[in-house]
Amino acid sequence: MPKRKAPDNLVGETISRILDRCGVAGPMRATYHGFGRKIWSIAQKHGDQSSINDAIAQYQTHYGANPEILKIITESLLKLNYT
Repeated sequence: MPKRKAPDNLVGETISRILDRCGVAGPMRATYHGFGRKIWSIAQKHGDQSSINDAIAQYQTHYGANPEILKIITESLLKLNYT
């Protein structure tokens, strides 16, 4: 199935909606947006699960991101990438 390229604003809006639902405020929003853009970039280039897992581990360890929110963002963006 060919990949569809979602506009950048759709990616950002998707991440923002998730963060609103999860009650994320303040500077952590930027952290999660950075994570989402990294996942989107990985998905567009090759979709390698190992690279995605590395990004999740990096954001958990180095930035203190919530693993559940990272999972929600990842799943939502991968759905965007393949629909």
